[in-house]
Formats: sequence, structure tokens, C-alpha cells
Amino acid sequence: MASIRAGADLFTVVVRVRTPSADDRTQVLDICRATQHIFARQPGFVSSSLHRSHDDEVILSYLQWRTEADHEACLRSPDFGTPDGRRLMRMIEEGRVEMDVRSCAVDQVIDAPDEEP
Repeated sequence: MASIRAGADLFTVVVRVRTPSADDRTQVLDICRATQHIFARQPGFVSSSLHRSHDDEVILSYLQWRTEADHEACLRSPDFGTPDGRRLMRMIEEGRVEMDVRSCAVDQVIDAPDEEP
């Protein structure tokens, strides 16, 4: 289960995928959805959330792992040799898709105050 809080002992990765071409957007979103299921089968996986901007140009993926080593092992997994993964890499190489991957620490979380009845 996702746990977004400062000081959580989790390794967090945020992936930003930008698809300027309307022709590529559905394909890229489908690939990102399929990739989330690959992550979910890996040891050390905690959670993933997939977000899509209202203009459909940007997809954000928020991933949590028990450790950085779990995340790195996932990236070496043969599961990433899928046709979808290769297709996304070709789209990146062709300049049709931009992807930025960052590991992050949760710095601050502010929740709405509890409302009194």
C-alpha cells in the first residue's frame, strides 16, 4: 500500500514520460499501464501510482520499493525485455517520447486537518 510520508523507510522513484504526439499517447499510456504490472511482480515492490495530465501529454509514475537494491534488481529483470519495453525504448530513441527517471526522498507531507463533526 502506498505510504507517502516524510521519513518513510522506502525508496521512491518518480518517472515522467512526455508524449507530444497525439498519435503516440494511447500507445504510451498502454505501455506504462503494462509496465506497472511488471513492477508489481518484482521482489521488494511496495506500490505504484500512474497519473496522466489533463492534456494527456504527461504521464507520471510514482513507485515505491523497500530498498534501492530492490528497484535496481527490478530494472535488471528479464521481464523488461518485453515487446512493449522495446517499443517504448524505440520511441524514446526516435525522439517521439521523452522520459525522465528520478529517485526522490519525501521531504514534506501536509494533510488536511480533521473536520470536527
